[in-house]
Amino acid sequence: MRKHLLFALPMMLILAFWGFNHWFAAPSSTMSDVPAQDMSRLSAAEIGKQSKAAIIDMIASEKPEVISRNAELLRQLAMAPAVPRADAVKALELIAALEKGRLTLLSQLFSLRQERDSLQASMQQGNLAIEMTVAPMVGSDAYLAGIYQQYKGYSETISLVMKALFAETSVEAQKVALTRLQGMAPTAIDNVRVLSLEISALHDNAQAKAGLDALQRMITPDQGCIARWIWMQSQSAKLQALAEELQSQMSVH
Repeated sequence: MRKHLLFALPMMLILAFWGFNHWFAAPSSTMSDVPAQDMSRLSAAEIGKQSKAAIIDMIASEKPEVISRNAELLRQLAMAPAVPRADAVKALELIAALEKGRLTLLSQLFSLRQERDSLQASMQQGNLAIEMTVAPMVGSDAYLAGIYQQYKGYSETISLVMKALFAETSVEAQKVALTRLQGMAPTAIDNVRVLSLEISALHDNAQAKAGLDALQRMITPDQGCIARWIWMQSQSAKLQALAEELQSQMSVH
């Protein structure tokens, strides 16, 4: 029994040592997860087809890992033997610009969406606070009722125009909508100011004040939430043009 044990012990140590070295020598998985392909076998038509699909996915996706994975695939395709060297160099420049631009814009978009949603929530809470405070006080007072009804009309229209603006994809249409909002908002804010002079509870209402402040932060020229949203849409259009240029570059003739 002892002999068998003495014979088995060195063998166990050898196997353990082999397994230890093998574990450390195993290659780590790549982050890109791009399926391996034999690029030398790809025809010009296949390169163009795969490139087009990757570019479309890059522009459409809102997942950073998907964007980077498609960028890596495009780099591999650009270096395929069927792609002329000069075309490959230009394509790699465009791929880098598109990947960086898309990831940067995506990060800004997430942040701006959070800001937009927070401001809209404040506006809704402010409108509700104004309604709950003013409606019971209006009664038969035609003066207060008239101002309140005017405020409600403007407030509802502002909400509709803002909803349409954020759903719109045309930068020019968004600019028109912002101009309309900037024209309506002062009247709505002035209505609340007049009502606050008559109703002390409204004057001291924190939610109503926060709602009006959110509206102003939405429509402020240049640095307001909507102005920055429109700027981002224009940047998206530029990235789309860059994607089209890259697609044309990857269409090997």
